[in-house]
Order: sequence, then structure tokens, then C-alpha cells
Amino acid sequence: MAFDLSSRSTSSVGCSDLNIRDAADFLGPRPVSEHLQGALNLKSTVRVMPGVSGYDMVLSDMIAHLNNITLRGKANLAGLLTPQPTFAVTFSSSLVALPQLLKTIPPDWIHPQLPALLADRQIDGKVQVVNATLTGSATRGPQLSTIGELVVETGRVRIAKVSGMYGAMQITGGKAEVSFLDAGPWLELEITGETAAAQLIEFLARTLKAERVTQLLAGIRDAEGTAQSTFRLVGPLNQPGGITFAGGEITARQVSFTHVNVPERVTGLQGRFVLADGATQFDQVTGHLGGTAVQVHGTVTGGPQSQYQDFGIRTRGDAAQMVRLFRSSVIEQSAFEGVLSSTIAVSGSTARPHLQGSVVLDEAKIALGVIAKPVGPRATVEFEGVMPQSASIKLHRIELVLPSVTIPAKGTMQFGNGFLIDMAVATGTLSVLNLPEWLAKGGLEAGNIEVSLDVKGKEPDWKTWRVTGWMGLTNGLMLVKGIDGHLQDFYARVKVARNEVELKQLSFKVQGSDVAIEATVRNWMAKSLAARINIQDGVLDIDRLSGESTHGHVAGRLVVQLPPKAPADFDLSFRATGVEFEDLLRLTKAQVHSASGEIRFSGVLRGHGRNPHGVYPSLNGKVELLLENGRILKTNERAVWKIISLLNLPAVLQGKVDLEKEGLPYNRISSTVAIQDGMFQTENLIIDSPILKITAAGNYDLPTDQLDLAVAVSPFGSYSQFLKTIPLFGRIVAGDRKGIATAMFTAKGALEDPEVTYLPVKSFASGLSGLAQLAVDVLTNTLTLPIDLVTPDEESGVRPRDLTPSTAPAVP
Repeated sequence: MAFDLSSRSTSSVGCSDLNIRDAADFLGPRPVSEHLQGALNLKSTVRVMPGVSGYDMVLSDMIAHLNNITLRGKANLAGLLTPQPTFAVTFSSSLVALPQLLKTIPPDWIHPQLPALLADRQIDGKVQVVNATLTGSATRGPQLSTIGELVVETGRVRIAKVSGMYGAMQITGGKAEVSFLDAGPWLELEITGETAAAQLIEFLARTLKAERVTQLLAGIRDAEGTAQSTFRLVGPLNQPGGITFAGGEITARQVSFTHVNVPERVTGLQGRFVLADGATQFDQVTGHLGGTAVQVHGTVTGGPQSQYQDFGIRTRGDAAQMVRLFRSSVIEQSAFEGVLSSTIAVSGSTARPHLQGSVVLDEAKIALGVIAKPVGPRATVEFEGVMPQSASIKLHRIELVLPSVTIPAKGTMQFGNGFLIDMAVATGTLSVLNLPEWLAKGGLEAGNIEVSLDVKGKEPDWKTWRVTGWMGLTNGLMLVKGIDGHLQDFYARVKVARNEVELKQLSFKVQGSDVAIEATVRNWMAKSLAARINIQDGVLDIDRLSGESTHGHVAGRLVVQLPPKAPADFDLSFRATGVEFEDLLRLTKAQVHSASGEIRFSGVLRGHGRNPHGVYPSLNGKVELLLENGRILKTNERAVWKIISLLNLPAVLQGKVDLEKEGLPYNRISSTVAIQDGMFQTENLIIDSPILKITAAGNYDLPTDQLDLAVAVSPFGSYSQFLKTIPLFGRIVAGDRKGIATAMFTAKGALEDPEVTYLPVKSFASGLSGLAQLAVDVLTNTLTLPIDLVTPDEESGVRPRDLTPSTAPAVP
């Protein structure tokens, strides 16, 4: 017999004395019962055709003879050669004696108590199958194997005292009723039994129709424990898949498991789950998440529009352990001690449930920043938000509720599936007297505080968040250590912008003096900042001021004289080493980073507030400055880059050095700056680059923002011969000194965008003077000389004077 599987094929098949065990072993299922014996004679018409999946086979006019039993009928097999074939067999049988039937059917196909029951009740006779239909598939599901008391009535059969197995469930009780209706037999079955937690969760995941509950069950791992279950099954018996789950109850007993979205193991879970009409009711379900007790109650409806109804979650447990649940690497576990309790109400669609709850801090000890709360005082955090995904929470309202003060925050804060914060805090006017004692107030005893801040960030580390807004204090009364008496009439208004804190106004009265301060701090990079503050006899002394920046160290001292009813005088000394120039530049209003490198500087600065034009005209002092190993980056508005552009260096050095992209490299930049009445003056600004030597002398008037510099530029290094072909480079001769290839410029105007002018060499025919002379003297006497001054002159054969470079300015 052969079949063409590429098209429809019909054949007749017949076999004689076929060993039934060999046939069963070929067709399955395995293992084959040892009691299945006998020879099979089979005849049938077989038709094979391609199906929707795999192949379909139809057996018609089927006649089989087995041990004096004749079976007639037909069979349909679908999905052959696929993982899940299905079958349907309709057949009738000849009369067969009951003892013969029991000998033919393997004992493990029937209940082990049935033969003894027939013998004890002396039940005998013949049995005939008039018409029967069997349907099924190779996919295994829960198999029902039960015994019970059978009562046959008109139009129905009732079964009581059911026991046995339903899948992995040990049935301890149950009842069933089969009604013979016009549409066919109808089953109503209720069974009660015990099952292992792992098998129960697998069953519920297949059965329940609430998507959120299904997702929750899918994340459970390593379930242990048992449960008492009652299931109700109903449906027609003559339809494939007609029996459906109608509901039930599950009582969990000390169930434990882990979940993919929870860092701790759930233990001791117990309570009642009621399943009805596709809904799941949690009735006093309790358990432990690590060391935290959890209680859940409420209902989750089923179907595509499932909802949370009267659903609530309560927790109570160790504060430090609850902090660990947020997996925060910023908040130390030691910051929380004691007990935290919370209540969460869940409502709305299970696809995007609404959350509203609170965390009670009464029994917790908290040490976090300005908070030093002991156990006992009342404090609550209230919140409201949604769960857009199963593994994330998005809050849009958070409030710290104290007995007499509420501090609200609105916006978005997301946990899980990536952290995000975008919230606004607006307190309104708060009296300092209403703030709890455990909030650090820095000596502030009275006054009114108002805060309005916007907080944004994408990392859980709060130090990376961007804070903007303002804070105000009015009518303040402050006690500062080391000061006799209070700071009175304390008024402050602080504006917080991106990377900038601006002290709009700070004023107070102390020891008969009125103090008013305005200041701005931008991109403050210092950490471990420390100082000793002393106020006595009208003198504010901030001593031993020190801090660590990202790459270096800063230190200094500030002394402020506070004469009664008169402007203040100040004296500032400072020192910095190993500070990156970019970090220092961030403290200014500069929009463009013009240079890189490591900076060292030290100096003193004095000033007062008596000048009607402000503090700038009163500034006096001196600063020593040194930068090393950096680059002057392209900034078209700055003087150095304007000089580079006038010399056309980027084009001349194209293919050798990419000045446009990488900037002008330098080894050292040094200068000594004297400050007199707001005028910053230098006679020895030196830029030591492997491409150019640049020196400058001049001044900068800070009050009027006016720069006046003379700049001398000379080529240097391996490119010197090449660069000297630039027409702007000429030779300046002074006395008997050999001329140097030099270009002279002036820079005048605003510091951010000065006007740079080239000075032709012929304009110095009568000699140099003033700032230009200073710039050239520094170039010839301080820097390493160009190569043409230390090699023989090809025209005259005269060697230049042996000029030894002077040492660089002393740097602290």
C-alpha cells in the first residue's frame, strides 16, 4: 500500500492476525499495557489528503475483529505529522459478554475496584455499544479519574461522593450531574481536593482570563506549598472542548515563591481566592515579602475590559528592608530604622490601574540630609499615580504630610523600567515655627519660608538631578554659633537656575550693623567643602576655607569688616592647585569653553562697598597664574583665535595640524596680574606653544569691560621655517639685537569680543615703545628663541648673541 502525500489518495487496507500489541506500540500512546493481548483483523477504506496543518486521514467502512468482538465505524485523524494531531472515532460493537470484555480491556484502563465490585454484586450479562463517539488530541491536559455513587433518574444521572484524581489534584469530595437535553448531554461537576502550589499556579495561568492576573502568575518561580481547591466545570459532553471552567475557590496554605519583579521571596502566603464569572476575589490574602507583612483584598474582574474593584494592599515591616525593595544605590540602608506601614488603593482598568496610597513614618527613625526624625513624631508620605506597565509605577502627586505643614510635589516620578523625575515643589508660605524640630534649620528660629522648585532627572541618584526655581525667607531670626546675639530681620531670596545659584538678596542685622549681600555661584564643582566661621566685634572671618574639586584642591580665607551703619570692607586670599580650567570656566557666565588644561593660581584681593559705582572700582591685589598642558580651542570672538585667523594658520597648516578641530596646543600659559582700583594689569603674559610663541602686555578695566593689549607672535618648532613665509611675520630690530620673526597685534574692546588689529613692521621703523616694547621684550628675554637666532646667519656669517631664556614667573 502506498500514498501520494502531495495530493488526495484513496486506498483500501486490510490486515489479518495483526498483533494488537505491535499495533498499539506503533500508534501510541506509550507505554503499552502488558494486558493488551490478542490478534486484530481490520478492513477499511483509507483516504489521505494534505490538511490545514500536516495531513488528514479518513477511515470509512471500518470493520475490526478482536477476540470475538466486532467493531464497526469510521475515524477521522487531522494534523498527522504535527506536534498536536487530533482524532474523532464513531463506532458500534457486537454483543460481548461482560467477563470477556474485562479480559480484553487492559486493567489499567479501568478503575482497579471495578472488577471486585462486579464480582461481589454478582453482576453479569452482555454489553453492546450501540453508538459512541470519541474525540481528543495528543496534547495532554488534566485527566479526570474518579469513582462515586451513581444515581440514574429520568433524564439525568447524578453522581455523589466523588473521589479520585483530576490532573495533579487529589479529589477528596465532589458531586456531578449529567442532564440529557435535546441538544445533547450536559455536565455540571464540582470537585474539591488538594494540589501542590506549582500545579495550581500552572492551572490558574491557563484558566483565568484577567490579563493583569495572568501576567502576575507568569512571573512566579519555584512555588512551594499546598492549596485546598474547589472547582466547578460545566458544558456539553458531545462537543469538543465543550467542558469549561465555571469558577471555584482556592484556599492557600503556607505557599511560598519568588517573582521576577520582586527582589525578596514571598513566604507564608495564605488566604482565600474566589473565582467566579471570570473574576478573581482576594479574600484576606496575607503573606510576607522578606521581613514585610503584606495583606491583599479586593476583586479583579475578567475579560478584555477587566477592572480592579475595592482592591487594596497593606504592608507593615522593617524600614530598611522596604528601602531595599526600591533598589536604590543612593539611600543608605542605615538611613531608615524601625517600622514602616503603607496602604495602597488600586482602582480602574487592569491595563493601567490607578494608585492612591500613603506610607506612615510614625514608627520609623530617619537620618537623611536635613531630616533627623526619631521614632514617635507623626509624618506621612501620600502619593497618587498609575501603573502603565506591569513592572513600573508612575506617580504624579507626592506629599509630605506633617501635623501642621504639608509639602506637595506634582508632576511625574517613575520607578521600574527606567527611573524618571519631573516634578514641581511649591510650598506656599510656611512658618518656621510650624516645622518639626527634627528638620535641621541651621539655627533658624523664626521667619517665613517659601519654596518653588522644578526637579528633573533620569537617574535615581538625586545628586544628578537638575533643580531650578527659587527659595525665599522673610522676617527671619537666626542664632549662629560664635556670634553674640541673633541675626535679626533676616531676608533672603535665592534663585536656582541650571548649574547656577544666584543670591538675589541676603540682608540681616547683627550687633547694630546692617549687612546686605548679592552673589552668584555657577557650576560649583567643589566637594568636601569646609570652613571655620567667626563673627566678633563687627568682623566676619571665614577661615580655613578648603574644598576638593573634581581634579584639584582649593583653599582660602575671607575677612569682612562690618562697621556700624557703613559699607563693608573685605580681604580675600586664595589658592588653587590641580584644577581643570574647564571646571573653573563653568563658574563664569561664559557660554563657550575657550581652553582646556590644568590651572594653578594664588593671590590676594581687597575691596569695599563705599564706591558709588559698586565693588569693582575698589578692587586691589595681585594674582599669580599658571596653566599647563592644554589647548586653546576655536572661539571666533576671543583675541587669540582672531590672531590665529589673521595669520591664516588653519589653512597654512592644513594637513599637518587640524587647528579648527583640535585647537592650538600649549605647554604653559603664565602671567603675573596686578590689580589696582579694578584695573587688571600684566607685563608678562606668555603662551608657550610648540607652534607659536605668544606674549602680551596690557590691562583690562573690569568696571568698564575694556581690554587694551599689545601682542607679539613668533613661529616656533618644526613648523617655524614654514610659518615664517607668512607675509605678516617681519623682523623687528632693536639696537644691536638680531631681528626676530615677529607679528605684532593690538587687542582692544570688550573682553568677550575684542577688536584685534595687525601692526605692520614698518610702523616700528623709529623703534618700539609702550606696551609693544614690553611684549617684544618678554618674547626675546623670557621664551626660548626661534631657531634662526641660534644658527649662523647665511648672509653675514655672524652669530646672534647667546640669549638664555629666563625662568618662568614664580607660581605658588
